[in-house]
Amino acid sequence: MLLSLPFCAPISIPGLSVLFGLVITFLGLRIVFGRKPQLPGFILRKEVKFATLEKIVHLGLKLCTRMEKIARPRMEFVRTWPA
Repeated sequence: MLLSLPFCAPISIPGLSVLFGLVITFLGLRIVFGRKPQLPGFILRKEVKFATLEKIVHLGLKLCTRMEKIARPRMEFVRTWPA
């Protein structure tokens, strides 16, 4: 999740998206093929308590619902127009 934070910024930093995108892709492919992600040992040994994870997910859902109210679908007639 930390590697994807630069993609949340409204202004992209040239070159940064390629670097972080490749790292995220390689980590994802390792997980898809059933291999353990190749990360530093201090990160792999880190455990997250369920209560902490639950708070993070709850905060993320609250943020997403607020953003959804702002970015609700607009110009609905364009999507539903038969032509």
